[in-house]
Amino acid sequence: RDNPVVAAWLRGEASTMSAQNTVLGLWCKEAARLWTEKDLTSNPELVWGVIGLAIAYVTRSAALAISIGVGYVLLVEPMIGQVLQGDTSWLLGNALTALAQGGSATVALGTALAWAVLYVSVGLAVSALVLQRRDVTD
Repeated sequence: RDNPVVAAWLRGEASTMSAQNTVLGLWCKEAARLWTEKDLTSNPELVWGVIGLAIAYVTRSAALAISIGVGYVLLVEPMIGQVLQGDTSWLLGNALTALAQGGSATVALGTALAWAVLYVSVGLAVSALVLQRRDVTD
């Protein structure tokens, strides 16, 4: 919060963003609004949204992004949980469920928030990198 560059980026004002009306820019503005209202922890759908944004940017398909997201939640994550049989608090679905509930018996709120911030950071970095390197006039 003390870093002015990060604060400007969260507000969608970074000079690296060429257009403020991109999906990424609009998401950053909304996340900054929720962050300042201290409402980010009650909105785990923002994390799902940024993961979907990253998948959609990489695959160039919103339908494929939705399919991958649903497939991960319904098929992949439960299988990973069965195979590992240990601490699965780092899995996306478990972390975001704990975040939505304000913490759970197996995942503390701080841990869930840390995982959510990590997932959002990676998703936004991937989205920004793909958007920057891709020719959007195709």
